[in-house]
Amino acid sequence: MSWQDSVRTDAYLPWLRALLAVAGGLLLAALFSQGTLFARLAWWVDDSLQRRFAVELPLDRVVVVDVDEASLQRLQARLGAWPYPRDAYAQAHRYLVARGARAVAYDILFAEPRAGDGAFAAALDPRGVLAAAALPYPYPRSTRYLAQLAQVSLFDAQGDAHVAELAHAWPDLTLPLEAFTAPGKARVGVISALADEDGVVRRLATLHLAHGKVVPGFAVAAMLAAEPGPGLSIEERRLRVGERAWPLAADGSIAPRLPANLADLAVIPFFQLLDAADGVPGSAHVGDLVRDRIVFIGSSSAVLGDVALTPAGRFPGLYVNALVSASLHAGEVLRPPRAWLDVALALLALALPAGLASRGVALRPRDIVITLGLGAALFAVAVFGMAVLRQQSHWLFAAVAGISGFGLAVAAWLFALYQEKQRLFYEKAAALEANRLKTEFLNHMTHELRTPITAI
Repeated sequence: MSWQDSVRTDAYLPWLRALLAVAGGLLLAALFSQGTLFARLAWWVDDSLQRRFAVELPLDRVVVVDVDEASLQRLQARLGAWPYPRDAYAQAHRYLVARGARAVAYDILFAEPRAGDGAFAAALDPRGVLAAAALPYPYPRSTRYLAQLAQVSLFDAQGDAHVAELAHAWPDLTLPLEAFTAPGKARVGVISALADEDGVVRRLATLHLAHGKVVPGFAVAAMLAAEPGPGLSIEERRLRVGERAWPLAADGSIAPRLPANLADLAVIPFFQLLDAADGVPGSAHVGDLVRDRIVFIGSSSAVLGDVALTPAGRFPGLYVNALVSASLHAGEVLRPPRAWLDVALALLALALPAGLASRGVALRPRDIVITLGLGAALFAVAVFGMAVLRQQSHWLFAAVAGISGFGLAVAAWLFALYQEKQRLFYEKAAALEANRLKTEFLNHMTHELRTPITAI
């Protein structure tokens, strides 16, 4: 190799080392992201940030009526054991509507006939929302069921293909009794939640698809009942109900951020609601609590209620529905990840290790420490800033890529030091050998010249 080729190769080495750090960091991050530890670590940090930056919201728009343990005991003599006759709900519904409740959402599956169904069906109106449950397996349905599903649905998958793409598909749905959802009666919302692999509910499916029909989620249906008028629409990957709109992820889900003041949620025991409906003295405050609010009726009982794991903790599903509705009303929804932001984070995480790798033997240990601290500080500020701004991102991928890039930059530096040490070793050996040959030559010449000089 000529000296020109050697100079040209040395000029390319910094770029090659920087490219190695960037490509290696991206490759290692991609491999790590395929494991379960990657997702669990991201969920743990994101949940911690959500709790840390949760804000207090006005919870004066929602109220919970809970069939709790106390209600089960106190209503035993009056209504008998659970399940209660449906005329009790009819009485409660008429009272709530008369006291100005904006909507009444029943977190109870009314799928089987019970005593009092006629009274309950007569009391229901468009302000009522009944629960439907998703089934993970297909079930043969009659034409009557399909007609009911078409009546309670918002969109048709064939006529609104762009909407159907954003709906979560289920093999089947269990609907309330047909008499409860007849025209002019209650709306239907799907209560089934989307849980991640760790069992935590972080996303809300706004739309559900079954048998070619699109049905809203339970919280969305409650908001539609509370704000009749323009209805629901999807505009540029945003779900709009009236004047409020929320950004949708690629799968059509939204990520509501629960409020920090969870303990301020108003909860009314079911027996107090029935007492107020009967005009029992001392229960007049119930009418003030439900006025101009969305009332969620369900159970937190250990036997009857369901429990949901959320980033904010473990709560009854009834309470989660009410809190999600409050978050949606306040606009506390996380924005879905954006490709340009993820690319910017990855470039930010890889820029510093690429600069370190390009310096080669000129790099010093203190430079590595300073750059690592600076990169960590900048990245932490970026992640915390996005948490404050309610912006989701694939920050962990960028972090792993940056850490891997730093490791490869240090490895490249150590390899460059090794090469430099080898070069100095061989240069020293060559110099010593040249010095030995020179000394040997001089000794030989001195010996050869000594004899003739002595003769002369």
